[in-house]
Amino acid sequence: MGRPVSAANLAKRSRVCSLTLIVVLIALVYPASALIVYIVQGCRPGNAAASSQLGAWGYGSGWVDWALGLYVLALVLGGLGGQRPKQARRLATRLAEADEPVNDELRTCLADRVSRAINYTSLLAVIAILALMVFKP
Repeated sequence: MGRPVSAANLAKRSRVCSLTLIVVLIALVYPASALIVYIVQGCRPGNAAASSQLGAWGYGSGWVDWALGLYVLALVLGGLGGQRPKQARRLATRLAEADEPVNDELRTCLADRVSRAINYTSLLAVIAILALMVFKP
């Protein structure tokens, strides 16, 4: 027979199932929204590129170029800054599966100042993109 299920294990399994459901829904929603935009634009591949030319702005506009550069920067910084939290998530999963308490290694991963600073810098890049898109200097 299997081992008895405690309330903590049951709650942990419930959280894992909820998170799995959220991840699956997000994985379905993003492609569906892209398909809807594609259909609304008339199912012509050129329409997506043409829509970026609306108004007097194009890829040669300074703010568009800066926004694209900041987007690439935000992606790179997000990838770099996300490594330590990913390591913490994996460690926390291993500790939870082994029914072990939180240890100092997990606390160190979660309190990493370098990855936090990189992630906040990525957030600032995204806010700058938003400001560029709103004010179009």
